[in-house]
Amino acid sequence: MRMLMPKRKDSKKKRNADNRSRVWATDCMTILDGITDLVVCIAKDGKILSINKAVEKILGYKKGEVLGENVFKLDILEKKAIPTLLSLLRGVEKRGRIKRVVDPKTNSMELTLNRKNGSMVHVEANTKIIKRNGKVEGFLSVLRDITDRKKLQEAIKESEEKFRQLVENIDDIIYSTDKNGVLTYISPRVEKVLGYRPEEIIGQPYTKFLANEDLQCIEGKFQKVIEGVLEPSEYRLISKSGKIHWVKTSSRPIYKGKEPIGLYGVLTDITKEREIYEGVIREKKVWEATFDLITDPIMISDKNRRVVRVNSAFARRLNKKFNEIIGRNCYEILFKGKKKCEECLLHPRSSVVTNITIVENLVFPGIYLVSTYVAEIENQKTVVHYFRDITQEKMAERMLRGLNWKIINVQEEERKRIAQELHDELSQTLTMLKLETSWLQTKLTGLDAETRKRLHSIIQTTDGLIDKVKNICFRLRPSTLEEVGLINALEKTVEDFTVVSGIKCQVLTRSEIENIDSQIATVAYRIISEALTNVVRHAFAREVVISIERKNEKLRIEVIDNGIGIPDDLMRFTKCLGVYGMMERARSIGGEVTIRPGPICGTIVKIILPLK
Repeated sequence: MRMLMPKRKDSKKKRNADNRSRVWATDCMTILDGITDLVVCIAKDGKILSINKAVEKILGYKKGEVLGENVFKLDILEKKAIPTLLSLLRGVEKRGRIKRVVDPKTNSMELTLNRKNGSMVHVEANTKIIKRNGKVEGFLSVLRDITDRKKLQEAIKESEEKFRQLVENIDDIIYSTDKNGVLTYISPRVEKVLGYRPEEIIGQPYTKFLANEDLQCIEGKFQKVIEGVLEPSEYRLISKSGKIHWVKTSSRPIYKGKEPIGLYGVLTDITKEREIYEGVIREKKVWEATFDLITDPIMISDKNRRVVRVNSAFARRLNKKFNEIIGRNCYEILFKGKKKCEECLLHPRSSVVTNITIVENLVFPGIYLVSTYVAEIENQKTVVHYFRDITQEKMAERMLRGLNWKIINVQEEERKRIAQELHDELSQTLTMLKLETSWLQTKLTGLDAETRKRLHSIIQTTDGLIDKVKNICFRLRPSTLEEVGLINALEKTVEDFTVVSGIKCQVLTRSEIENIDSQIATVAYRIISEALTNVVRHAFAREVVISIERKNEKLRIEVIDNGIGIPDDLMRFTKCLGVYGMMERARSIGGEVTIRPGPICGTIVKIILPLK
């Protein structure tokens, strides 16, 4: 009995210890169930010995669904990760320590697990080996859900990649320096601009690549940027090949706390822009040097029509000094008697189209072709007036018109003479031939049928020739034009036109047309005849209307057809002598001819002739 008593006492102590262990284990599990991280105890064969409630939140399983299950047989681990983990377990059992982890200092590794609903969750696993009597019994792992962190890391990585691609592919150069001006970063674009690889520049002072002329200035500006004074700079850099490159930079200081530790900025290669700018400056100097050498007068005024600049030729024509012209209103200088600007003939009608005017009543003598246009000079909107002296050309033109009118009169007289000779000689001869042939036909008897047929054919042919001669005489010089006037001559012409062409034609008079000078009537008749000829040749029209009106001492005529419209070559007046002749006839008496497409189809020929 005395020997058994200690055993009962020891047994009781053991039972108490077991009870305390169970209570402690229960308390521990209660504590673990309140932890948001997943805590799991796994035997070395992969059996799950214990797990906290976080499994429901992280993996979607209830504790009872996974307790006692083999972790490798559950659809929790990624299939591609299972061989790695099995190898890891075998290595632990063999060596008694964990290898091949992400971070050896913390024994942590990242895993991707499958949730019960099929979605993925990223976890960070911190694992400890459980040993008993020096032997590995299993593992205790704490798994933390890092899905949001992984997404953030991936987003940061993607953002960094986009930023890297942006920096490496933009045309500008991104750079940073320390507060001493030593380059700490420069984007790969520098190789294309300056020929240096980034690693050849990083660690070098920026002054090493500056042109000597800009060194002192840029060093001062560098210190200002470090101090927080921000201003863009333009300076020259020397490339690896020795070529000068103009660049424009915009920089900002880099702070650590409140202390500036360097700066970062953007370099833009402006070499081409600089070359263009310098070229403009050179051109400006050339322009200023040659402005006064131009022999034609030039005047430049501002938006208020005050003269801001003239050349020497302008001052010479006015016989005034420059200070007597600059600052005055342009219309006061150009015209005798002060005019309002709005009444000025040289006032530009458009800001984009050059206004061209012929002026005779300027202060300086002569006739001038004045080109007026809006131009921006030195960032100011100005009006440029260019005066070209065309006095001699206008006099020659007037002489040419007078000569042309004389030629037209000579042509008309020659037409009249030829028409008269055709009528008096050829027409009478043909009439006599017809009479003689008719006499033979009546006097000769006993002729066979073929001979009589031939005599009859000669008489008919003679009649046709007589009619043709009459038509030729009429076209050369319409007798009715002098006898009965323009309208009756046109009606006869229109009647013949309709018969020959098959095109319906009519003459509309909108006012009394009488007592028109024969020269004016002849010009009008010839132009209308040419217009009708063009209708037959080009228009493919079915109807033509000739409208005639006398208004404001001018004869206004319109020839309107409903054809296919005027071809481009006729519109440009470069390929049709007939159209050119129409215009020249009108100009010879101070008139004009314009040709334009009709509102829907066809063509309108508008003729304006002065009656005085």
